[in-house]
Amino acid sequence: MTELTILHNVSPHIGWAPINHLISLACHELGATAVRAPENTSRLSRQMARLRSRPCNSGKPHVLYIAMTAADLRHAVTSPGWRDAHDKAAVWVIDSFHTDLVNARDLKGQFDQVFVTRPNDVSAFATTSGLPTTCLPWGSDVLGMGGYQEPRDLDLLRVGRQPPVWEDDDAATTDCACQNIQFHGRPPMGTSDDEMAHLFSWYRRAKFVLASSNLVSPAAYVHKTQEYVTARWTDALANGAIVAGVPPKTDQTYSDLLWPEATLEIPLSSRADGLKVLTDALHNWTPDLSRHNYEMALARLDWRHRLAQIAEIFSLPAPTLHNSLAKLKGSI
Repeated sequence: MTELTILHNVSPHIGWAPINHLISLACHELGATAVRAPENTSRLSRQMARLRSRPCNSGKPHVLYIAMTAADLRHAVTSPGWRDAHDKAAVWVIDSFHTDLVNARDLKGQFDQVFVTRPNDVSAFATTSGLPTTCLPWGSDVLGMGGYQEPRDLDLLRVGRQPPVWEDDDAATTDCACQNIQFHGRPPMGTSDDEMAHLFSWYRRAKFVLASSNLVSPAAYVHKTQEYVTARWTDALANGAIVAGVPPKTDQTYSDLLWPEATLEIPLSSRADGLKVLTDALHNWTPDLSRHNYEMALARLDWRHRLAQIAEIFSLPAPTLHNSLAKLKGSI
């Protein structure tokens, strides 16, 4: 048995492809075993029992629970004996901005360590749980999938939901063409199995990637008052692009991890006003900016930096991760 079990119920939906990729990456780098938690709690209990019955060469294994929101923890702790025969237990809450879902009952006595994805949420989780709480911010598989040397045949690429002024791809294509800006609307969808590689191939073609805060590009599934950095920012930067739009500045991740060349703020008063800013930025763009953003992403955004903190908490030897971190350092 491996020294770490990663328990999760992350959706297989394509929108959660970045986190499912993170889980696979964590298993590779940390030598962990992933267990998808079934909705039926008795089945989860049986799964965990089978893991407990397997021999472990170094004592009790540790467990890391990766939760989409804090509400998922209620599912975990209702499974009898889910922590039996495990040593340290930590939880990593991905959409930690839903602080209203944090419940002391789901954390105290169940976990030894809490990880959140936004610095803003550390206090809420720490206060409620009374547990050590650390931020592991959004990242990307920069070393494994990123790059900067692809030809940048697209000036501007639209990815995901947009503010109303940029929602119409056909109108945006027409207006961009009038300014000699090569625009591509929403890329065709990949599949849940290849979505990461599919999207990364598009990011590598773009000088600028269009993305804005959830507060100005609303949808039914986003938070209405809390804004946050997501994979669109980190994955675009991992491929040397610049993110153009209205950034989520109230997410402390923005000021803690991103750098001046990472983003281009454009006005949303009209598409024409935004294109004026983009035209000037394109005039000043050079391939050196792609390399700079890629190297900064290696230094600040690669998921392996977050995994190193997990390895430290659990005192994992993680030789594969150490080799990868050496490659990261050598690539910068």
